[in-house]
Amino acid sequence: MTGIILLAGMSKRMGENKLLLPYEGKTICERTLTTLLECFSSVIAITGYERERIEEILYKYPGVEVAFNERFEEGQKTSIQKGLEAASDDVAIVPGDLPLLRATDIRKGIPSLAGYPSVRAYHHESPGHPVFIRKELVPFLLSTEKSIFDALREKETARYQAGIGTVFDIDTPERYKALLDGDVSIHD
Repeated sequence: MTGIILLAGMSKRMGENKLLLPYEGKTICERTLTTLLECFSSVIAITGYERERIEEILYKYPGVEVAFNERFEEGQKTSIQKGLEAASDDVAIVPGDLPLLRATDIRKGIPSLAGYPSVRAYHHESPGHPVFIRKELVPFLLSTEKSIFDALREKETARYQAGIGTVFDIDTPERYKALLDGDVSIHD
């Protein structure tokens, strides 16, 4: 299985590149990346906005394959598709702004993929990440006009319960402040 980390977004709601913000001695994206590297021997990082700054960080981590999404301004769907094109096996898709994601929460969902075409982490009723996708779904997801997550609703997707790190993303200055203050909940 390949981990795909999405690092191409423009952080419009944050006002600056959220992936490069510091947290506990690393950047937000490094926190997420190191968790993925605990779980998968193959990780593909999808870059886009501020590519050079992000890739400078990625090169510190041997074995991380970098794929540039030249269509990053069109949204997350194009980054997910770029990752699906680059991977040759089942994948786990994770946005780069989940600094509280834990390896145990990733590993907990992997067994469910044996019985379903896709699996998604949930924290209570909130959908989170990773989203696991079997390679058999890739042609369908590459050709869909819908968003990836809307397209997955047409397929049987298993849910599993995981920790708050699967849903606590850093999209706004308020959320980043909450992270730094230790006010970790799913409210905005």
